[in-house]
Amino acid sequence: MDRDLVSYKDIMIFLSKKGKGKNWFDTMRTRYKVVPSPIITLVDKNKERSSQKRNIFYHRKILNVLSLLIYQHDSLGYTYTKAVALAKPKIDRLKGLQDIELFKLKLEKLYKLQADISHLVLEIKKEYLKIL
Repeated sequence: MDRDLVSYKDIMIFLSKKGKGKNWFDTMRTRYKVVPSPIITLVDKNKERSSQKRNIFYHRKILNVLSLLIYQHDSLGYTYTKAVALAKPKIDRLKGLQDIELFKLKLEKLYKLQADISHLVLEIKKEYLKIL
C-alpha cells in the first residue's frame, strides 16, 4: 500500500508501546472525534492467503496526533478535552490528508476500471472483425 498510510495493526502496536490500547483508540475515535474515517480495502482471496477480509488504513500522520495527545495528557496533565482542543488544527489537517488518500485510492480504481473497459472494447472489436 501507499507509504503515506499505516495499518490499524501498526497503530495498535504503536499504542501498546505508549501504554495505550484498542479501548483508548476507540475512545479517541468515538468520544473525541480525533480519528478520521478509515480507508478500507478488501482482500482478494485469490491473491492472498489470509483470514482477513479487509485491510484498514489511516494516514501516517495519525501517529503524530496520537503521540501528541498522549504526551499532553500523560506528561503535561491536560484533560483529553483540553488536549484535543489544542491539537484541533493538527486533527483537521489529518482528516484532510485522509480524504486525499481516499480520493487517490478511488482514482486508482477508476483508472483500473477504465483500462479494463478499454481492453474489453478491443476484444469485442476483434471478435466483430472475425465475424465480418
